[in-house]
Amino acid sequence: MTYAITPVAGFPAAEAPLFPLSIQWQSEGAALGAPNVRVVNFTGDPAVINVTRGTGEKSNVITVRLVPPPLGTEFIGWFDPIDSLKGVPYRTNFGGPGPYSSAYAGLEAWVAQVLVWTLVFTPTNAGDPPFIVSSSNGWVLLQFFTATAGRGTLTATVDGLPSANTIHFIQTPIDELSGTLEWGPGP
Repeated sequence: MTYAITPVAGFPAAEAPLFPLSIQWQSEGAALGAPNVRVVNFTGDPAVINVTRGTGEKSNVITVRLVPPPLGTEFIGWFDPIDSLKGVPYRTNFGGPGPYSSAYAGLEAWVAQVLVWTLVFTPTNAGDPPFIVSSSNGWVLLQFFTATAGRGTLTATVDGLPSANTIHFIQTPIDELSGTLEWGPGP
């Protein structure tokens, strides 16, 4: 006995399935493996990460929301290492003296709040003050002129409210081309 399936003439060809055929899971841009994942487990402090699943018609929707800290409780800190975005900002990071011409600071646990950075520098000599070069996604880059001496304070306004702390630095020139930088939490 033989069996065969014969397509019926006149019907349009089957269309390719619509997106998504699968979902690619990533962690900070790196793929987490094949697309055959059946379970995704979100872990973490529920005060920081909130995962919910819809009901009824929306039962096929899972929402992951990072919960920002309460307004006015955010902390800013220096990155570790201070001259790179490779680390993370900590309000307790301090160090020096180091021969740095730039330094990165940021908001701990930044979750897309609107930031306005303010740099106040009190020079102790006639050199040019440091300045903010750029900022994005919770961080700020400061540029220093090595022959300038003085003390600076960096603050952030977060969603319209001042952050819970300030951070400071002291710049000391060695000669016209080099200087040292010491940094730490605010006074």
